[in-house]
Amino acid sequence: MSENKKVLSESPPPEENTGGDSSAQKNRDEEMRVNRKVDKGLSLLFQRAGLTSETVSQLGRERSSFGVAWLSASLYARSLESSFKRKIFLEQPCVIDISDGAVVKGEALPGFLKFLEGRPSNLKKFTFAKNSMGVDEARQVFPAVLPSLEGLCVKDTMLSNKGLRPLSTSIAEGRASSLLSLKLENVGLNLVGLNTLCEALKKKTLLQIETLSLSQNPCCIDRGTRLLSPVLNTDCLPGLRVLLMRSCGMTAPELKDMATILGKGDLPKLETLDFGGNPGGWSLYSEAEKVVALFGKALRVEVLPSLKNLNLVIDECHAYPEDEDVLLNALASADRPPLENVEILLQHLSIEKARSLGGGNYPSIRTLYLHFGLRPLLGAPLPGPEVLVSFLSELLKAQERPQFDALDLNAGCDQSSLMLMEELIRAGRFGCIRKLSLVGLFSQSSDSIFNPFIRLSSAFVETKLCRLSELILDRVQTGGMEILRFVGEAVRVGHLPGLRVLEVSRLMGDGGNEGEWERGESEEIGLGALMRGFVGSVKVPPLERLSLSFGGVGAGVGSVGSAFMSGKLGKLSDLRLDGGGLTNDGLKMLAQAVRGGWLVNLTYLRLPAMSEEDEGWREFMKAIGKSDEGLPRLKHFHPPLPQSLALALRKLPALEAPKDRPTTNTHGPPTPIPRSDMSLVLDEEGLSNMAEAVRAGDLPSGLKSLNISLCESISVDSLLVAIGESEKGLPPCVQGLDLRGGHFREETLAALAASEEKLSGLRHLELGGCDIDDSRLQRLGEVFNAHVCPGLASLWLEENKISLKGVSAFLKALHPESLPTLSTLRFYGQKTTEMQEANKRVFRDRCEDLVKEAKRQGKLTGLSLGGFGLHFFHDF
Repeated sequence: MSENKKVLSESPPPEENTGGDSSAQKNRDEEMRVNRKVDKGLSLLFQRAGLTSETVSQLGRERSSFGVAWLSASLYARSLESSFKRKIFLEQPCVIDISDGAVVKGEALPGFLKFLEGRPSNLKKFTFAKNSMGVDEARQVFPAVLPSLEGLCVKDTMLSNKGLRPLSTSIAEGRASSLLSLKLENVGLNLVGLNTLCEALKKKTLLQIETLSLSQNPCCIDRGTRLLSPVLNTDCLPGLRVLLMRSCGMTAPELKDMATILGKGDLPKLETLDFGGNPGGWSLYSEAEKVVALFGKALRVEVLPSLKNLNLVIDECHAYPEDEDVLLNALASADRPPLENVEILLQHLSIEKARSLGGGNYPSIRTLYLHFGLRPLLGAPLPGPEVLVSFLSELLKAQERPQFDALDLNAGCDQSSLMLMEELIRAGRFGCIRKLSLVGLFSQSSDSIFNPFIRLSSAFVETKLCRLSELILDRVQTGGMEILRFVGEAVRVGHLPGLRVLEVSRLMGDGGNEGEWERGESEEIGLGALMRGFVGSVKVPPLERLSLSFGGVGAGVGSVGSAFMSGKLGKLSDLRLDGGGLTNDGLKMLAQAVRGGWLVNLTYLRLPAMSEEDEGWREFMKAIGKSDEGLPRLKHFHPPLPQSLALALRKLPALEAPKDRPTTNTHGPPTPIPRSDMSLVLDEEGLSNMAEAVRAGDLPSGLKSLNISLCESISVDSLLVAIGESEKGLPPCVQGLDLRGGHFREETLAALAASEEKLSGLRHLELGGCDIDDSRLQRLGEVFNAHVCPGLASLWLEENKISLKGVSAFLKALHPESLPTLSTLRFYGQKTTEMQEANKRVFRDRCEDLVKEAKRQGKLTGLSLGGFGLHFFHDF
């Protein structure tokens, strides 16, 4: 906002009424007084309703609620008018942030362009975010908004090269000569778009620009950094102070290019440089490819005389200790730039540098990421825990507290390093810790007294760690439940106010059995104790991810449901629990939380397997399916009983394919249907729910391929009827139907044949053992005549009651375009006299003749008569 505020003059008094009836004037005054009371009352009503500018904007986009939005805005405008007499200070905005497409897109565009033509002179900065502008709008908005503009930020808006080309053109034509800041973040800028932008910058029309951000764009992949070399200099960008290139896809070669560009000394005014989040990747480890060392050589005052802020947190930049020594030596050199805030990732420190770092010899390093003892380098031994011990020891011995604003530690730990961390916490010298991700590298006693992970977690109860947001303890072996007890108590007393991520696992990726004392949940330890800490906390941590993997953790699932219903887990979106102990009662408590709408923010859910019957799982799934909102954001769900998932599927609109897919079928021999994104094994109740989902078109859009099979012999009429009655038929994600052992009426097939184009996505259909006779088979041919199945590859009709008459009727009913890609057709095991042992060969030969005749008519063009095409016996 501008600092120059304007004082609004008092409203002029109303003109004196010298004529007319005085009583009429009194009536008008009284009417105005009543109206003002009504306005004030309505204003108070809307304030109490919590209406904000965002809410009003949302209401204004819908025809049904536009009147409420208009009334609220009108009342607010009147309240401003009534405040004029009080000389309230108002100021016109100098920045506009547009995060809503309703302002720029569609019918709103002409009005927005008109506003740009007459915009106030002090309006100098625009931000377009969250897809508020499309490619078509960009062609008109950029040329209109750039003149006299000082700051332009476009972020999280996928304009790609087409949408950004008008911007580059406007820059080349000199329309952006006033621009001081240009931020293009996560806009789809790639190599082609970067080339167009750089060609525009070469026109030297942005000589005043001070900030350039290309973060979160894949523009630097495949040596796109070479395009930047001609423009990152004093000729094109002489005033550049801030260069932000976070997550631009730079690997070692591209980072080498940037280090070389910086080493030329052509950016003397550069104060802030951000390369964080780039993948880095393995380099060739020749002298020319040592990226970290190259950056170290560029950090000289004569090269970057103004550099104050530097981010070199590169994800996979694997440097040898000698390379990191070069960088750290540069940061400690008297010849270094005037650095004030350095963010850096170090993974292979020498013991000497670890001591120096812990001793505070690099005061410019404010944010430190340390990854120790987890990733070996080619030709170099894996650093042992002694490097971490050296760093922690110096932190503990230093006279002053650590200078770090934030410390992220990801390390393999022995008992010595864990005990040092415990001492640091108790001494109040570990307050900078932001992320603590530790992997146990030791074998420990089953006695909890000697478990260093338990002792470490007990320190949280005594000392407040305000910055700690991620606590990840892996390979704790024993003591998982004791750890949760201490963490829960620390949460209750407010010592972990910023905790977002909590992970505790017995072994890496293993939720196996614990020691004897830790096989079950109790009131004093485990998940129940952790949840009591959250429920009893006054300032609840914003927990987003909870992942626990050790024996007995499932016994506390009910307490998780209770914590949800207390409102203390409102931000939790990722819940992963692995280990035994889950009970029906626990699932029922979680189901109660689902029915109350407390789990609507979950995006990932994994719960332990259960040795009891599936009563609890069925109730949990029903709770999802019958709740008002279901789990609308849940993308990843791993139920151990796939039979019950169909009960909830309609209320899981965001569901995607699970990584661990269940088997396709548990009923009968192996299915011909290959594994897909997800397989549902249905009982009668599940089939009924699936039929309703198909009829309403409510299957999750994120599922690309889905297989449906049966776990018992039931009627499938409801599903077939739903396919015929639905508007779009069988959803295209359903690629496989394994209905073996099911049964259906001939009238159902006739009704399905009366509809059209309802099976276009089906690839595999298994109808073995469905009691299909000749009449039903003919109806099936009529179904395929009405519903072209361009992708159907296999049709299994084994173990039915089909004769040659039925095969002939089936083939005659087909249209040449009905099954163009069918490659496998199975008839073996028919329960007719024609398929008795003496007649099998005759049946096969006659069927082959019928298929040959059909192929001469242009039908079944993809079916071969030999090999794995037409099958009559089990040994084919």
